[in-house]
Amino acid sequence: MLIMVTGVSGSGKSEYAEQISCQLAKDNKKYYVATMYPYGEDGRSRVKKHKLQRDGKGFETIEQYQNIGGALKGCKRDTKPVVLVECMSNLLANECFEENGHPDNIFAECMQLYSECSHLVIVTNEVFSDGCEYDDSTTDYIRRLGELNVKLAKAADTVVEVVYTIPVVLKGISVMSVIKSLVIAFSMYSKIPMPHLELEEKDMRYVMGFFPLAGLVIGAVIYGWVYISGLLNVPDISRTLVLVVIPVLITGGIHIDGYMDTSDALNSYGDREKKLDILKDSHIGAFAVIRLLMYSAVYYAAAYIIVQKPDNMRLLLLALTFYLSRIISGLAAVNFRGARNNGMLHTFTSATAVKCVNVMLAVQLIICVILMCLCSVTGAVVVIVVAFVVLLYYRYMAYKQFGGVTGDLAGYLLCVSELCMTIAVAVIALL
Repeated sequence: MLIMVTGVSGSGKSEYAEQISCQLAKDNKKYYVATMYPYGEDGRSRVKKHKLQRDGKGFETIEQYQNIGGALKGCKRDTKPVVLVECMSNLLANECFEENGHPDNIFAECMQLYSECSHLVIVTNEVFSDGCEYDDSTTDYIRRLGELNVKLAKAADTVVEVVYTIPVVLKGISVMSVIKSLVIAFSMYSKIPMPHLELEEKDMRYVMGFFPLAGLVIGAVIYGWVYISGLLNVPDISRTLVLVVIPVLITGGIHIDGYMDTSDALNSYGDREKKLDILKDSHIGAFAVIRLLMYSAVYYAAAYIIVQKPDNMRLLLLALTFYLSRIISGLAAVNFRGARNNGMLHTFTSATAVKCVNVMLAVQLIICVILMCLCSVTGAVVVIVVAFVVLLYYRYMAYKQFGGVTGDLAGYLLCVSELCMTIAVAVIALL
């Protein structure tokens, strides 16, 4: 993602840019590209101030006064890092007024640098609002900076102006980007037909925020099936069998695949790297089959109890468990440490607008809890407690056994949480 941060001098734009860079990088490598020559006492004072400001934030500083496209040359890196460039006004001044400068190449070099980053954050100064008259060379410099800012703003995914330390988003969330994220969420995590759209990495920013909606669809279909099949006097065995199959039909079994791979890995005696290799192995092991059979049997038994003791509120509570399982799975995927820097989960989370997605998931969690409480306060409390106990177990297990979370582990969490919550609803039905 390319982010442009602008504002007047002293507005707080540098601190905001550092904050954004740290959020994007998480535990990954991040570089601070410093472009200002420390001329004179004032220059040295400003450089010192910025160094103190970013102290302890984990930046590796690169001093690059010209030729910004080569800033990462010679840097050792296993993955694409997050890069913060501070700032365009100094870089342009260097290219305009220093020897061997090439001001017309700056935009192309910024794009070259961006191609080597996972995220690029560029700080620049706002121009043309002071109303002052300058000499020809300064006027030409301001004009160039304005033109450069326009080009960067057009190329950027997000443009933020910091006004008195308050970030004002000028460009960012678009309707089309939201629609594309919704389409990707259903395309990746369900078999529900979706329109074909041209997708880019930036379109994945909000996918995890829409991921739980697939659970709402599953819950609605299950509720409708159990209710209608009851009116038609379909035998309980058949009603339960279809209930168990519905989530698999809608999702295509993507989460079960993760459950089986994780089961194989957990039952191996290898070290962490061996377990991660098993997750990537496409072959199905004996433990995966055994665990799946046990899972299916227990799930069927719990669902059968619920079907045998029909109650609309309990049935709604069961339907909402599919929503809740995906909410906590999304929160875990976005906020828990990744086990490796590749795979589908890493692809999605690295492009995720973390703060926005966390807000989306938090709002959905609140809505889900309210709906569950409307069904049954006692039942809601039991189900929610079970769900978060599973989440805590999952975090402990994932960190200890694998060093973090992966896409397969996320599928494991979803399956286990749904099973445990279904058992909880069945126990409530028996009481």
